[in-house]
This record gives sequence, structure tokens and C-alpha cells, in this order.
Amino acid sequence: DHNITSFMFLVATTRSVLYVREDNVITPVDRGKGLYYGLAKSFGKYYVACRNSDPTHTNTFIPPEQETGDIMVLDNKLRSEAILEPEDFKLQDLHGIGFWSGKLLCTSSYGDYIAIYDGEKWDRWQPIPPRRNCSYRDSHHLNTVYGTDNRLYILAHNWDNGSYILEFDGIGQPPRQIHSNMGIQCHDLWVYKGDVYTLSSKEGCVRSTGGFVKELGGWVRGFAHVDDHFWVGVSPTAKRSDRAFGDGIIRKYDEDWNQVGELVLEDEGQVLAILDIGRKASNPQLAMI
Repeated sequence: DHNITSFMFLVATTRSVLYVREDNVITPVDRGKGLYYGLAKSFGKYYVACRNSDPTHTNTFIPPEQETGDIMVLDNKLRSEAILEPEDFKLQDLHGIGFWSGKLLCTSSYGDYIAIYDGEKWDRWQPIPPRRNCSYRDSHHLNTVYGTDNRLYILAHNWDNGSYILEFDGIGQPPRQIHSNMGIQCHDLWVYKGDVYTLSSKEGCVRSTGGFVKELGGWVRGFAHVDDHFWVGVSPTAKRSDRAFGDGIIRKYDEDWNQVGELVLEDEGQVLAILDIGRKASNPQLAMI
């Protein structure tokens, strides 16, 4: 395989933030602030959601209500240059993050809210009221934000009650549409050929609002669409407390969902997010081996 370019990714796992290249160059960018979750990029900088509850050292699981998460900002050379966190409230059970209309949106699942940073100040938005008669502060488990030019989508994992996608015209507005029955314990959102897609993690499949279903196998979470390939994180299903151990896997699929490649991240735990950060010319000598 004489590929002269190699795709590059930032990958968040239970244990690390990794620089991962398609030709199997894997370099840790950060450790010790895991679980690392959401990843986003804007104007040459990269943003990493850090839960600061790393279970690899203590092997104890910190409950979400005791977490104080933050957002680590990396420069274009993947060096940490700032830590962002609100003063008035805590980021708890951070999941997916993303930019939309110039603002950084962070899913703080504990409390069912979206934390919003506009570059200067933090705000909170609860896009859907908490479920009635639910004593737990995470009734919908909002875990992904994804924006197109004129639409904002928020994914509700919703535990075992069937995941759904909220569709908005703007921040602070009521949902214009709710796409229900999208799978079980879904993660990740993307738009492809006019439909919204998600990974139904517990079912091990990909689903769309248009009714597309494709069985992939494994616990699927973490997605990137680069050129004409899909990249999907696959992890052995594990109890929450055991997730820090074991190998993470990223599978490469063509656009018909045939698997065409695989990267193994040894001992990095579960893959939680994948961000495309460009491509690099590989050394043709190395590619010959």
C-alpha cells in the first residue's frame, strides 16, 4: 500500500488524548486529566473535554456529582496553552463538545444542560426540561452537540429508554423537531446526504433519521468522516469502572460501510471521541515495508 498521505486524528480515550496517524504513529498528547471526552477544533486550536476523574491511577470511579471538569485548549502543535472552566457552576460528566455560531457548546450530562462559552463568559442552557418524577439529575443524558450552517442537533442518550435527537434553529429556542427511537445508548452525530446519523452504542450499529441501519458489532462510540471514509471507535463492552483498561480500536469503513482498515490503541481503554486534524505526507520508504 503506497499511500503518500496519512490521515491524522486527535483521539480521546478513558486514559489519554492521543495523536494518531493512519500509518500507526501513535503519540500521547496528555494523560492524567481523563476521562477525556469531547473534542473540537476552531481557528487552528483544539479543545478537549477533561473530566479530571482519571480511574487508571486509583481504579476508583468518581461519581459525576463530585466531578469538576474543564476544557483544555491545545495550539496547532498540540501543546496545552489554556484551561477553560466556568466560575459560577461546575462542568460535571462532560461528554461531547462542539462549536456552533462562534460558541463552544459542552454537554454537561449531569444536570441535563449545555454549558456555553462565547470566548469571554460561560452560560448554561437546559434544552429540554428534566423528566418528571425523576430524582436523578441526569434524566436525558445529553451527550453530543452537532451543528450545521442553520441547524443545531443535540443527542439524548436517554439511558435504556431509546435515544432521540433534538433539532433546533438556535440556542435557547424550543426544539423544532424531535427524532425519536434512534437506538439504544447512542453517541455521536453527523449529517450525511441529508439524513442525521448516530452510533447506537449498545446495539453495535449505525442508524439514521432516514431509517438506515447497519450492524457493526462491538460497543461503538467515536466517529469521524474524512474524504470518502468513516472512522469508528469500537471498544469491548465493559463496566464503567473497568473501562480504563484494554485496547481501543478504530475501524475504517468505506461509504458503503465495508470495513477496509483498523488501528489498535493498546492499553488506552475505550475510544470516546475521534477528531480529524488533517493529513500528512508519509515517508515513502516506510510505506514500502
